[in-house]
Amino acid sequence: MTAPAVPRRRLPLLTPEQIGALKPELADVIEYRKSGLSLNHIVGCPLECAYCVRHLFDNFATKTPKRLMSDDDAVNALIAHPYFRAHKTPIQLFNRATDSMLPVVKPHLFAVLQDLDDRGLTNRWSSPAGESAPRTAPSSTPSATCG
Repeated sequence: MTAPAVPRRRLPLLTPEQIGALKPELADVIEYRKSGLSLNHIVGCPLECAYCVRHLFDNFATKTPKRLMSDDDAVNALIAHPYFRAHKTPIQLFNRATDSMLPVVKPHLFAVLQDLDDRGLTNRWSSPAGESAPRTAPSSTPSATCG
């Protein structure tokens, strides 16, 4: 018998004042990269991994993950970005300001993937924890979505 799923509390949203105090690179949720677009609407991580790129953004002091915006707003910002192309632009998720496999962040990763999948988008995606595989037919599992 499987235990019933316990709904997770959504991460708190930063206030506009808190967002304004961040380095501009952290406050910018969508980042253009040669390899695609990077979506990072959650900042903060309790881990201190030596290989982490957070030192580039002076973000090691932010230990508790918090959202800059809702998951829905983040996906809307992503698909409205001038460089986003449906089914073509590679997407990198949570790769500069948090760890996508933290128990409090993972539901947001899955929510973003589910939203992209619900929109019928097949863009390849990656996060530091893994990446999508090419697909030809829609899938109902978040781990195989959008790619």
